[in-house]
Amino acid sequence: MKKYIICLGLGKNQLKLLKEIDTSFGIIGIDISFSDYAKDIVDIYYKGSLYNINDIKLISKKIKAKKYDIEFILYRSSGPTILSAHYLEQYFKIKRINHQLSKCIYSKSFFYKYLKSIGLPGLKSKTVKKLKSFSGIVIKPDAPIYGKKNIFLLNKKNSFLFKKCQKESHNNKVNISNFYQGSDISSFYIKEKKSKLISLISHTQEFNFFRKNVIKTFGSCSPPIDITNEIIKKKEIVDKSIIKSFKDFYGVISITSKIKNIKVICPYEINIGLSGDNYADLIFPFNFNNRSLYKIDLDICLNNKKIKLSKNKKFIGLFRGQKITSKNYFKKKISNIN
Repeated sequence: MKKYIICLGLGKNQLKLLKEIDTSFGIIGIDISFSDYAKDIVDIYYKGSLYNINDIKLISKKIKAKKYDIEFILYRSSGPTILSAHYLEQYFKIKRINHQLSKCIYSKSFFYKYLKSIGLPGLKSKTVKKLKSFSGIVIKPDAPIYGKKNIFLLNKKNSFLFKKCQKESHNNKVNISNFYQGSDISSFYIKEKKSKLISLISHTQEFNFFRKNVIKTFGSCSPPIDITNEIIKKKEIVDKSIIKSFKDFYGVISITSKIKNIKVICPYEINIGLSGDNYADLIFPFNFNNRSLYKIDLDICLNNKKIKLSKNKKFIGLFRGQKITSKNYFKKKISNIN
């Protein structure tokens, strides 16, 4: 019997993954729209919102009624789609994304509470639904719909910005934390399916600054600059402890942390798959001799392959869309922001 993969979303990010799938698999696509390009790749299409769990439940029943043999749920996104991915895996008895992992990806406050429950550090935060008087507080959507959007630094009460942030949150909650100076480091790992071996891919650094209370991302680079090996190794220990706690997960996973006071590691975000176009499409291929992270992720998830990566010795920076391969020049561009 032919095996099928359910793909959540049929936009350009998902289609890059679908192109790497062996033709022996059939592809079932779910999305609100179906482009002509997607029609050339997808075998079976169901119309539905990835954010509407009732749509996903109805589609699940239709797929099961057809007796398709579902091998894998393909998910390349951040935000509320993870809840649909988790539901489909549970429905079709696929063990990869458990409840805790799905909620950690979905909600920043849940991730902090989860870290606390397993005795690991995190960026302290909480959620609120009503505005109070804040000073020196960062507010962000607790369950963001569109990545880094509507994140604000409040030095005084501001109902307008609070409501904008709340509207961007799928659960209608606003996440609040103190403002901390420090570096934002995202680390990407591979976890193999059979051996459960966790291997580092690489670390990246994001350069986020507040301008008139609004967060702005000016660029990223790999490897990070001005971060000691001691701190990086300390982050890896924390990251791997988090990843190990999700025993059934396999594939590509990333954890983003704030490095406070140059030495305190505070994780605040976790994602699975190839979230972040710049990393999968620009940074990784440059650092690893044009290898495809799309293919690597699928080789782990569908073919149980062991992945070997050579140690990255090259530098790449992205500054306002410009690719920079000189570390000194990149540092100069970044330093001129402040």
